[in-house]
Amino acid sequence: MTGTFDLALPVTTFLEAVSNKGRGGRPSAVWLTTLLVLSSLSLSSASNSTSTEGVSCPLGLSDVWTTDGSVSTFAGDGTDANTDGVGTLAQFNQLGELVFAPDGQTVFICQRYSHRIRKMDVATGYVSQFAGTGTDTIVDGVGTNAGFNHPQAIVITPDGATLYVAEVSHIIRKIDIASRNVTLLAGSPATAGYQDGVGASSLFDGPHGIGITPDGSTLVISDSVNRRIRKIDLATANVSTLAGTGVIGNADSTDFTGATATFTEPSAIAITKGGLYALVADRGGEVVRKVSIATGHTTTLAGLAGQSGPVDGIGSTARFAFPFGLSISTDGRTAFVGERFSIRAVDVATGAVSTLAGVSTAGHSDGSGAVALFTNVTWHAVHPSGFYLLAADKFRVRRVDLCPIKCNAGCNGSYYQTTVSCNPDSYPACAPWTDDNSLLSRVRKSATGAVVQLQESLLTGNRSCGLDVFLPGHSLTIMGKPWGGTVVDCTGTGMRFLNVRGGATVKLVDLTIVGGDSGAGDGGLVSVGNASTLEAVNVFFERGSANLGAGGCLFVSEEASALLSRCSFHQCTAMEGDSVTVQGGSLTMMGGTVEKSSTLGSSVVLRSGANSVDQGTAALHGTRFTGDMGAPGAAGIFIANLNAGEGQSVVLNGSDPVWGDVVFEMAGSHDNYAYATHQQAAAIAGRVRLFNLGATTGGVWNTTGMMVPEGSVVELHGCRGGADGVLVFPGNLSVMGSLSFVGCTPESAQGVMVAKGIVDVRGLLSFGGGGSPGSGSALAVKSGSAVRVLPGGTLALHDNQASEGGGVFLQGSV
Repeated sequence: MTGTFDLALPVTTFLEAVSNKGRGGRPSAVWLTTLLVLSSLSLSSASNSTSTEGVSCPLGLSDVWTTDGSVSTFAGDGTDANTDGVGTLAQFNQLGELVFAPDGQTVFICQRYSHRIRKMDVATGYVSQFAGTGTDTIVDGVGTNAGFNHPQAIVITPDGATLYVAEVSHIIRKIDIASRNVTLLAGSPATAGYQDGVGASSLFDGPHGIGITPDGSTLVISDSVNRRIRKIDLATANVSTLAGTGVIGNADSTDFTGATATFTEPSAIAITKGGLYALVADRGGEVVRKVSIATGHTTTLAGLAGQSGPVDGIGSTARFAFPFGLSISTDGRTAFVGERFSIRAVDVATGAVSTLAGVSTAGHSDGSGAVALFTNVTWHAVHPSGFYLLAADKFRVRRVDLCPIKCNAGCNGSYYQTTVSCNPDSYPACAPWTDDNSLLSRVRKSATGAVVQLQESLLTGNRSCGLDVFLPGHSLTIMGKPWGGTVVDCTGTGMRFLNVRGGATVKLVDLTIVGGDSGAGDGGLVSVGNASTLEAVNVFFERGSANLGAGGCLFVSEEASALLSRCSFHQCTAMEGDSVTVQGGSLTMMGGTVEKSSTLGSSVVLRSGANSVDQGTAALHGTRFTGDMGAPGAAGIFIANLNAGEGQSVVLNGSDPVWGDVVFEMAGSHDNYAYATHQQAAAIAGRVRLFNLGATTGGVWNTTGMMVPEGSVVELHGCRGGADGVLVFPGNLSVMGSLSFVGCTPESAQGVMVAKGIVDVRGLLSFGGGGSPGSGSALAVKSGSAVRVLPGGTLALHDNQASEGGGVFLQGSV
């Protein structure tokens, strides 16, 4: 991203819908439609059961799991059978591997001993037959006419179109999901052996695990009895050997490249997020191995070959007990290992192993952590949301929460999504809370897409502030009283109103947010980061404080975006004096006012992100800048991006047909820069007006260079230049539209406009009614510079008063 002001960005449908709705005014028909749509979104309902500290659960506290590793039964009743049904009314034979469809709505399950592929709807828990006759015959065909022989490992392509199944009968099958057509991909049915080759000419011996690269091009197979890791190129069906000698691994489970590496009994396979490595559960060797998909180089990630556990630890100090199933978290940082009676978590980077759920003894019990018991947990799969995994536990499917999304797993009461949910460094416990129907409680227990409709006129205190929305993909709307607005006052709480992170989206409508304090952080009222989005309509940001940070009222960072319609900022203070700071993010404003209240800093600051590459950007439609410029170096808009990058740093479009002109009405006697662009040129589009801006030592408008396109109009009224004039640029200026200075005065022997480069005039460059006796000229052309009036261009000077150089002070050429 480059550091730009882009005032020509399209207005989103949501914001455009309220463009005709003023605060307290009559709503437009479009706004009424929008409100009805928003109101129709699902709202979280509170439980009718008795509320307790942190939960509201019909079965009481015994049904509450408040940590990660909370285990519940998702489907199956523990009976060895093959019965379709919902949840625990369904029955399974011995379960094999399961896999989620990419959209997370469907689970496909291998059923080894009944020779079938089952299908489960995640939302309803309904289990049905998908493919297989139920007899151990190897027959290609469609749906339940196809025959399998002990299917036990399964994977789905990234596009969700195809399943690949590894069968104990030494073959790899392909299933087209749409048609349910089953065909042979590789291996010879019921023929064990070891041979590389294409399709049916290749041989396997008891393939136990299967993974697919993120690009969908390659399958990685654990050829268990052959003690090798094989690859299949899906474009050609060519089978090759990636790693393994075929000889049982020795005591130190040799780590070498390709054919020199050894395995004992490789089982499940999981591909790392970037697709560089295959993790292998070597159940006979009691270790988890890491194999380079490019080279076959093999190392031991965790465990010590031949040494059984379970024991938590780091790398070779950890011990496993028959590691069988394997899956990886959606962020790619954690591998989960199923080992009969427990599920372990392995840090992919460090090899640190901890126990997520279960103990070293068999049983069946839902619960949290060590309270949970498994009968024989093997394969498992992480839901695409990353919040939980489903595990095959003999004749049941169990759910294991990876993040404490619900404090009361399995019941219908209140729950909330924690402020640190899915922290990539840890799996935190739920924080205790009381469902008191405060704004904080209503936000915490709101499902994604919910609208929190406020009927109060005033909300105060720390139960109305400190809102955190951190969940990836989560969306939430907070709406004040219709047409009147709701005041949320965070004064005295020592916290900001809202913090949005993790890719979430929050919409604020009809609110006045007052008195937030970010403490040592940024964003006194609202902070948005980590690629999240804030949308606000008719929101007044007032008296926000970031006295030790940036963004007195609003801070937008880390590729986040803020889209604001008819929003205003007043009396916002920060250590850097700015009302709004955009640091590596983007800001779009339609209408509204930004008041500069502090004597320091600027109204809006754009600057580089933490990596000094991502630039702060902004788009303004009809926004008004007011207030006293205050100290030297202050600006209505200050661009502090560190890198020049490519493209234009300032692109203004003040002629928005809905929102009108961009207007600067700021007073002061210091270096009152309307803009301070540090390295890049400015481009102006539409109509932009600057009123009564003044400077004593610098320029009102300092820019590396500027372009006014055809049809654009830029007007500077009553501006007072400093030592460098009103408009100063060391680079070039191209005027194809209209650039006018009306009543502008330089406070030095320079000029209203000081040209230090090349000025090409194809449109109108006009100076009128400016200057004063003793002041500089209207146009000062410095040595080595040139002003060129090209065909179709006009340079107009009239009613200019200047004692030095008249209308033009010439050191260069015109």
